[in-house]
Formats: sequence, C-alpha cells, structure tokens
Amino acid sequence: MIKQRGNILFLILLAVALFAALTYAVVSSSSGGGKNSGDENAKLAAAELLQIATEMKSSMIRSRVVNNIPDYGWDFFHDTDSSSSANATCTNNKCRMFKNTTNDQQGLISIRNVPESAKFDKTITKPVRFHSQNTVNVGTDEPDLVAVFRNVNRDTCVEILDALGIDPAAIDVADNIITGYTSYSGNLTSFPTSSAVGGDENTFLVGQPTGCVPYQTSYIFYTTLIGR
Repeated sequence: MIKQRGNILFLILLAVALFAALTYAVVSSSSGGGKNSGDENAKLAAAELLQIATEMKSSMIRSRVVNNIPDYGWDFFHDTDSSSSANATCTNNKCRMFKNTTNDQQGLISIRNVPESAKFDKTITKPVRFHSQNTVNVGTDEPDLVAVFRNVNRDTCVEILDALGIDPAAIDVADNIITGYTSYSGNLTSFPTSSAVGGDENTFLVGQPTGCVPYQTSYIFYTTLIGR
C-alpha cells in the first residue's frame, strides 16, 4: 500500500511538471511574434506532444486511484497507431488506455499520434510504443513504464527540451534509453524486466521523467507514465 501511494504521488508530480511545461510551450507559442512559421509549428507540435503525455498520465492517475490497477495491468493496444498488443490481464475499459476504431472498443482516452508537423518521416506507421526501461534518478532502480513517440523532427525536439527546462545540448547526445528496453505489450502477469537505462550516456536526462533525444536519423519523445 505504501509503495502504491508513492507511485501515485510520483504520477501526480509528473503530471504537474508536464502541465507546467505545456503551459510554457503554449504561452511561448502564442507570444512569439516575429518568428517564422517553422518555429511556430515546432512550438505548437511540442505543446501538443506534452499535452498528450499529460492526458495519458492524468487518466492513469484517476484510474489507478479508483480501480487499484497493478503496474503490469494496463492495455495499450490500438489498431492503427500503437505497437503494443492486447494485455489479457486487463479485462475492462478501466485499464484500457485507448479507444479503438475497428471494433468500437472503449478506453480511457482517444489515441493521438505524433502531429504531422512534428514528423521526420511521414511514412512510418505505429510510432507510439510503450517500454519497460529506467532513467537515472527517476523513481527507484526498478524499470519504469515509459511511453515513446518515435519519428519526431529536430525542431520539435528542441522546443520540447526548452519547455521542460532541459539543457538544449541534450539534442545532440545519443543515449541508451532506447537500447535494451522490453516492450510493455501482450499478456503480462508481472512487470517486464529491462536493461535500458536513460541518462547513463546523455547525462542531461538524469532525473528527467520526460525528454527528447536523438535516435537513428530522427528523435524520440519519451515520458514516464509510472515511475517505480
């Protein structure tokens, strides 16, 4: 029970921090007169991604508090945009994150993809993934539940870092946060183990539950949904 309360408090603090970053991104975009349309598009895309993260976390906080869902009990399946398959441990809509279009399955929220203006490659499908991985000084040494949005362009990543108050130098430092992870997908009866550790190479990510880092030819936006 103590650990459950600690996790919920951690989620609340994450949501508050994300809301502050989202507010900064929106205000910055609306007051950025004189900048070109590319800058404004990147700011708006960054604000939208931060809003998506806030919405997911807020929905999970409410459902965990009311329904006591275990950390391995979430279902992130979506028929077109998520790479996760269904989790049989989740048997109702209280632990299903996304509403699905092909079978009218209900969920906590409607999935939202990487905004078009933020995409590096517009041909990539199912860019939204869910991982078991850790970030240095986020929660404990146990792996966390992390949402990953692939295929983000550099300009949007820069604006995300700015909104979060992370040193912009992080944009050019690769990290193991995307290496060695375990997918949070399929039927789970315990939380997946993982060897991925964010912040061990890109030290700008230490203690950062949300961020944006280079990966292959583009960038990934990540946000910790459950810090364990």
